[in-house]
Amino acid sequence: MGQPGEIITFQVGNYANFVGAHFFNLQDPHLNPEHETDFCHRVFWREGQNFQRQKILTPRVLMFDLKDNWGNAFIRNSNDVSEPGIQPGTFAKSNQPVKQNRVDQVEKNISWDGKVQTVVLRNDSSDSDEDLDPLPGTHKSANAGKKKVKLGPSDFSSWGEYAKWRLHNADKAAFRIPNYMYNAGSEELVSYGQGLDVYNKIQENVEDGIRHYAEDCDHLEGFHMLVDEYDGFTGIAGGILEHLGDEYDKKACLGLGLNHPFPDNEKWSKRRTLKEYKIRISNTAQLWGSFTNHSRVFSSLGVTEDIFSMNPSSKKFTSVVQDCTSPYISSAILAAALDSLSSPYRLHSPSFPLHEMTSVLNAFGHKMTIIGSSTPFPMGQQTLFSALNKDGFSSLNCLTPNVSLDLDTALGNVFVTRGINQDHVMSKSECREYKHADINSVTSCLELFCQESYPRSVHVIKNLSNSFKMRYPFPKLYDDVYLDTHSTKKQFTNPQVPCWFLPALTTAHNTPGTSKILERLISTIGGGTGGSAMKLKTFYEPSSATCNSSVVEFEDFADCVTELCSLKDTYSAE
Repeated sequence: MGQPGEIITFQVGNYANFVGAHFFNLQDPHLNPEHETDFCHRVFWREGQNFQRQKILTPRVLMFDLKDNWGNAFIRNSNDVSEPGIQPGTFAKSNQPVKQNRVDQVEKNISWDGKVQTVVLRNDSSDSDEDLDPLPGTHKSANAGKKKVKLGPSDFSSWGEYAKWRLHNADKAAFRIPNYMYNAGSEELVSYGQGLDVYNKIQENVEDGIRHYAEDCDHLEGFHMLVDEYDGFTGIAGGILEHLGDEYDKKACLGLGLNHPFPDNEKWSKRRTLKEYKIRISNTAQLWGSFTNHSRVFSSLGVTEDIFSMNPSSKKFTSVVQDCTSPYISSAILAAALDSLSSPYRLHSPSFPLHEMTSVLNAFGHKMTIIGSSTPFPMGQQTLFSALNKDGFSSLNCLTPNVSLDLDTALGNVFVTRGINQDHVMSKSECREYKHADINSVTSCLELFCQESYPRSVHVIKNLSNSFKMRYPFPKLYDDVYLDTHSTKKQFTNPQVPCWFLPALTTAHNTPGTSKILERLISTIGGGTGGSAMKLKTFYEPSSATCNSSVVEFEDFADCVTELCSLKDTYSAE
């Protein structure tokens, strides 16, 4: 095990920024100093200095969102933080007053149970029942005036309202997309072609931002690509992925297509037209085609049951008491999974670097993976051995839509466990009864269970002692009784804000079952042996009508579907 390499993150789209805000909040170096954790912050964070010459850590991230979706995001002016090694005096101080996000404003007084605190904010969406909340990533904020809003765990309408971290240089890292760049007079970025056209206009700045981060790294390990997979941000991601494939083809890239939840109400059902549906599906197909060509491994993540439905509905998660149609809530579930899955390559001595993980998951050319999560892993007062013997992995929630976690047929499984006390692996009576005295760790217990339960698969098991910390502004997904039952520790950052230390299990799978979701997409869009060029064009034409058709020609669209057919065939050949 050597030194950890650095990773550059891309958050492309409004919902991607919801997930990313949680992801970096969970790692916050100020709340999780390195001397109290096994994690090395420089994997995802870079070091700078403020004017007091204090060490400042900021995420190594490039962010893309519509200009009006940034809300109250606390983004420092580029003059606020200096480059490593550059004297602070080389920059002029900004005279602008510092803006605070909602978490900064009331964190000392907030009750995490959602008791109302009234604050006055700008750029907040309307609370009127007559207003129809926009889909994440596609529409402008409903109003830009002052509004009194409730501050509760499900009331964040903008990712910037709860993001605790800061950007090092907003000029290089924050891409605010104005509407005139993609469709003058429109408030939507709906198609892959529109997004690709936007990328072509900002390409030089994006590539400069990537190069700026890459040259600052001692050892660039790879990339995380978080993308809204329903809308025009897929095109921006497609342009970035092609550049990464050309310039950084030896680096590992983990692609995550994020499907945001749809509001579950009659108004939205009436708005979902066939044209919107076809554009949405074609965007997803083109993003997956880009992932297939330019990423090491990718997955589709969300809380949606069926992303190919005209009226997608959200999954029901056992014990979750919050509304999963809320972007703030659903994105937290996805961020928790990504936080745990990435933890082995965030260690000071990484036990499973990103390039090794992607090599396991893309064996046999299987570039698409399925991801599952159980946070908390419900052991209660049981030992790990008893919990596995009784319930196995039944608590795992599949976060990849349209498929199930079929471990019996999986070729390779990655299991990442966190926060399970070594003293709770197996009791002395269980050792005597089952004669498994050699089980003395979480890893050995899981290895035995997996070998006996799923003998056909290759299993990679990584265990970390660090628990998952559920604390504000991460939403309180469960009630107090459930959290107290399954947490290993509880402490208070102040009298009103508890922090639960939770055991967690997150998994990723290389499984033939992935072919089902690919087959569903291909058959829906009219590709494959049973498809037709005429049906394919019915999905291409609504998308091409939103932009200059020369940006994405029909032949390019057809080639993308062919790539997905080839990917599907790699699963069928096993």
